[in-house]
Amino acid sequence: MTDIETRDMPLSWDVFVTPGIPLNITSDLPPGAQQWMWSPISATLISGQRDAVLVDALMTVEQAHALVEWVEAHGKNLTTIYLTHGHGDHCFGIGALLERFPTARAVATPAVVKFMRQQASPASIANFWNARFPGQIPNRLVIAEELKGKVLDLEGRDLVVVEVGHSDTDDTTCLHVPSIGLVVAGDVAYNDVHLNLGESNARTRREWIAALDTIEALHPRAVIAGHKRPGNDDGTRAVRPDAFALSGSGQSGRALGISARDQGLSFQRRKTMYALQISTFGEPSDVVERVEIPDPGAPTANEVLVAVEYAPINPSELMMIRAQYGLRPSLPTGLGNEGVGRILSVGEEVNHLKVGDRVLISSFYPSWRERLVLPATDLFPLPQGADPQQLSMLGINPPTAALLLSEYVQLAPGDWVIQNAGNSGVGRSVIAFARERGLRTVSLVRRQELIDELVAAGGDIVLVDGAGVSARVAQATGNAQLALALDGVGGEAMLSLSGSLTPGGTLVVYSAMSSKPGLANVMDIVFRKVTIRGFWLFYPEFRASPKALEASKTGARLIAEGKLHMPVAATYPLVAAKEAIAHAQSGGKVLFKLS
Repeated sequence: MTDIETRDMPLSWDVFVTPGIPLNITSDLPPGAQQWMWSPISATLISGQRDAVLVDALMTVEQAHALVEWVEAHGKNLTTIYLTHGHGDHCFGIGALLERFPTARAVATPAVVKFMRQQASPASIANFWNARFPGQIPNRLVIAEELKGKVLDLEGRDLVVVEVGHSDTDDTTCLHVPSIGLVVAGDVAYNDVHLNLGESNARTRREWIAALDTIEALHPRAVIAGHKRPGNDDGTRAVRPDAFALSGSGQSGRALGISARDQGLSFQRRKTMYALQISTFGEPSDVVERVEIPDPGAPTANEVLVAVEYAPINPSELMMIRAQYGLRPSLPTGLGNEGVGRILSVGEEVNHLKVGDRVLISSFYPSWRERLVLPATDLFPLPQGADPQQLSMLGINPPTAALLLSEYVQLAPGDWVIQNAGNSGVGRSVIAFARERGLRTVSLVRRQELIDELVAAGGDIVLVDGAGVSARVAQATGNAQLALALDGVGGEAMLSLSGSLTPGGTLVVYSAMSSKPGLANVMDIVFRKVTIRGFWLFYPEFRASPKALEASKTGARLIAEGKLHMPVAATYPLVAAKEAIAHAQSGGKVLFKLS
């Protein structure tokens, strides 16, 4: 029993831990082992002066009866049974507890309740649980009620539900008791026993590490692991060894999980690699740091291990670092939102890719690092012989250009589109995609010397922005109808576009390179019925659209054919991150070169 003093009558907590349980599996035993064992399971009782809350309910008939007697021996009024997640080994004992404590309520988050129903389904019981524990699973399985809200009350003190996402399964939660510095972590934390990695892959292992980070951010004085070695201390030191195991290949000397046959039995000290990350938001030159992190290890099924070759420094990433962007990740966070790399190894069930293929690193994964594991599903081999520096910029600009041209105005071959920032990555992609679709472009730039370059790149009309530009656009196009304008600059540059549009036209804003608010002409909006809309590649309807992936494939082909090219000012290694970022901020496209 542990008591932590507070200003009033303290809450207390106690932990019940089962012994390991033999599994009805005899195949593929480790050398020298005679029996597979299910890891010890914990249940935690949090008590006040009169009432108590139990966290998790164990699994077998024998465990549940022992837990009932243990709770009863504390002499408290059990008001609530809280389930941290849906695995059957933590919730099949609910029925026995409610029989003995009929006024108690079993509760869980809606997502956990949904998963509990799956675990208690006849197929799951027959094929998984009874097959491993014949005759031991209760016949009567009770499903928890959906918890309303995120707080349980125990004699006036809050027990706070913390949803942490994936641990050894999806939709895991913890229960935080701030008044005594306690976190009942469920299966987010394992204390000196094998991790269950059967439902995890490289991506979800990173989510699991983030869940451990969430626990640490609560600054607990004690963390109760869902599986722990009996007698082990419940201090916070138990958390980081899990992260060590998870951040590598998923293997460690004691972190093989109950499904050890699937994870392998060898242990080698994990290799490390370099990456860029931030631990706080701020000016990029001040907060970006080069760190040594665990190597991602071997890919699992439907994954590939990729060595990053090039990764660009994009304005959107610098805005994110300054906390000025639409996405604000939890800290610390890896950096980089696109890139290109070579496949080093492939996991099982990957048939469309092979070692040595060059693939795109999408914006879902941090690319400013030496290696990473990627899901193979949406990857495709990039054209052989295409410039890898150009391919590294496929993930954002080509999909942006393609969607800008298709999702706002219905255009037909021969129609005109006007844009500013014609020399930018998006601007050059708009020119290439427009030509591919039979559209014609007017591109506004700030410098006279860019005109010939963009015409050579495929631009139909290139003009220097400034006074009277709407009249010059009309003259150059023969008073053509312009129904779509694309703004990547903001400020006064927006006025040039809206003034050039046909009445009823649409102006789409996708960036603000000037860092100035866009200016709109009331005359255009009210009397000429110009519509102003916004674009962001991370809108759900765009990220989920197959058009984005198809645009990347088309962009790869255009690069290979020499029809899409973005000048690169310089490349830098990760060790020169500060110099690279300073160069990118002063102008020109800068890439990190990693291999």
